[in-house]
Amino acid sequence: MNDVNRDAAGIESRVVGLCRAARTAAPILAGASTAAKNAALRGGAAALRANQARLLAANAEDVAQAHAEGAASAFVDRLTLTPARIEQLRAQLAPGAEHLA
Repeated sequence: MNDVNRDAAGIESRVVGLCRAARTAAPILAGASTAAKNAALRGGAAALRANQARLLAANAEDVAQAHAEGAASAFVDRLTLTPARIEQLRAQLAPGAEHLA
């Protein structure tokens, strides 16, 4: 198995694992109160802000690899995170939670 196939298999395995975890979590989330769901969304928004530097650094590595592999510029643009894009994600997760650290 070459590196590309090994990487693809690893990615597929991680995606399958995430999908299984989501399926397991779905009934739990369905039974959660609105307050609990909102708290989880606010926590996610706060985590995005708290980890922004780490997210941007990891993303810069991904973008550099995509460039090195000759990825299309449109793909690289969609891949690229910026502080503004992270803030948009935060706003979508928890509208009105701008004050969260």
